[in-house]
Amino acid sequence: MFSFSLRPVASSGTAANQSLHRSTFSPLLMVALVGLFVARGLAQPTIVINPTTPTVVCGPQDVSVPVSFSPQGNFNAGNVFVVQVLSGSTVVASDTVLSSPGTAFFSSSLQPGTYTIVVSSTSPAVSSQPYTVQYIHFDLDLQCTVQPDPAQPGNPATFSINPSITGSFSGTVNVFFNPGDGSGTQNLSFSYTGSPITFTHTYTTVGYYSYTIQVDLGLVTGGSTFGCRRSCSGGIRVAASTSLTGGSPSLQRMGDFYRIISSEAGQVRIFDNTGRLLLTASTEEAFTLPAVGPCLIQVVTSSGIYTFRTLSY
Repeated sequence: MFSFSLRPVASSGTAANQSLHRSTFSPLLMVALVGLFVARGLAQPTIVINPTTPTVVCGPQDVSVPVSFSPQGNFNAGNVFVVQVLSGSTVVASDTVLSSPGTAFFSSSLQPGTYTIVVSSTSPAVSSQPYTVQYIHFDLDLQCTVQPDPAQPGNPATFSINPSITGSFSGTVNVFFNPGDGSGTQNLSFSYTGSPITFTHTYTTVGYYSYTIQVDLGLVTGGSTFGCRRSCSGGIRVAASTSLTGGSPSLQRMGDFYRIISSEAGQVRIFDNTGRLLLTASTEEAFTLPAVGPCLIQVVTSSGIYTFRTLSY
């Protein structure tokens, strides 16, 4: 411990000779106070990448992703911010801006994998924490099918979509399905575990319907999916079923199409009246008959060969 004395300055109305006031200070306290003032004067600014920046980006096309960040503290005059995309320690893209937001550019030449985004300042030189992004390849050609086709009114039709994804993705798949029958768009969500993704829809009225399917991977940020959106479309016929023959297998007409109803899987072969083979199909497929003349429909299953002859249709 040490001590020192303070002698107050005499003022009018007081005795010129006043007693000394004695105060005692701890050296540790003085060091702490000095350190506090120094720390306040030298505090480093910080940069935080905001969570609105997407965590999933889809190729294989070029994608530019806005990077929102929040600088905190004092930056020197002339400072700029640099937004970098890194694969490990290798910088694969860079963008220089005066303020938020910047742009993270993912080239179509990049391989699927884990990338990081870092925002740095030049004066003073500080950097944000790395922000992890999964870059995946989502095939531009989205495949979608429907079975059965034709479908029957009141019976569900099963739609299948096959998103082809290369890279690590295990998030949410959002499906926007418009069946084309006036019932409106259905918003469906699935936890992605692989292809195909299936769902059903029941048409109630005979007719031909054009459907559309839109698929989004991951969360939509600011109205954009950053390359993670694909779509497909198609048509389905809905027709009433008329049984032309009884027993098994049987031949059913569904509008302009025909189908073999059989408890056994097999092959359907259609011949014209000269014996020329016109069509080969499976018992799971609908088919059309030739436009002219009678024909012979042959169904081959493990239990035998069944023949139907059409005279008019």
